[in-house]
Amino acid sequence: MTRYFEKKMIRLKEIISSFPHEISCNVIVCVDSAEHEESVRELYANVMTVDKHPSTEGNFSIIHYQKGYHTRNFSEQLLSDLNASLAKNELFIVYQPKVCPIKKQVMSAEALIRWQHPEFGFVSPAVFVPILEANNRMNEVTNWVIHQVCEQMKQWGREPSMPQNVSINISASYLSSPLLKEQLLQSVRTFNVRPEQIELEVTETSFVNSIEQAKRAIEELRNVGFSLAIDDFGVGVSSLAYLKEFKFSTLKVDKSFVDHVPQSTKDNFILQSILSLGESLHMDLVVEGVETKEQVEFLSSL
Repeated sequence: MTRYFEKKMIRLKEIISSFPHEISCNVIVCVDSAEHEESVRELYANVMTVDKHPSTEGNFSIIHYQKGYHTRNFSEQLLSDLNASLAKNELFIVYQPKVCPIKKQVMSAEALIRWQHPEFGFVSPAVFVPILEANNRMNEVTNWVIHQVCEQMKQWGREPSMPQNVSINISASYLSSPLLKEQLLQSVRTFNVRPEQIELEVTETSFVNSIEQAKRAIEELRNVGFSLAIDDFGVGVSSLAYLKEFKFSTLKVDKSFVDHVPQSTKDNFILQSILSLGESLHMDLVVEGVETKEQVEFLSSL
């Protein structure tokens, strides 16, 4: 079994990843905090939605954010622009490295989708992914990601210093579809990539609605060579049950268990216990969101 950690890619803080390089807004937006308990990312998206809405005149006018009224136009425009953005590479892939703390080397990577919209600027995945999922467009984007990743891996196959294994996030709605397996096999054949080089990351919420369907899908994908990772482990209420039921090859520990390591003795013990559990089940381990030298040293010592 192997332990990795993901090197967190940040500008200043994680929250800033929701913003474009320059933020320009010509209105003052009022949000009722009693009704809306948004994160900073969501607040930013709401402000930009109002700013770009056809009814907004600008000139630093004061506008009260109305979720149904303003968001609908923003969502519709993203959906209408999706195909053009894919063709123009306004949607693109970045690769987050997974580093072995013992060898001090990048061993693999995770493919992450990003959107630099021509009008809205950088749109966070936390904003556009739920919109695509709610409108049944995420599957086609996932197919595009799979194709892009396999094409990139074909190129990296000629460069031994580059990662030879990449993980791809799979949405809950797509996991149990036979089309996913078909798309994966077609892409690896096209670009001469081995299934063993592709890992599929699935969050716990993917299994809640249909345990049996998800179980069969995971078994089928593993039988043809793809590996499966349970993402954000420890956040959901059924984490241990899923480890028992499903044949995962990798356990990804949620970032929340790492944030206060090594300063917090309690968090240190919890993280160490989760890693020990994964090792006892002969799983590879990935610790998400490692950002500091102290965290790296602590994980290296375990």
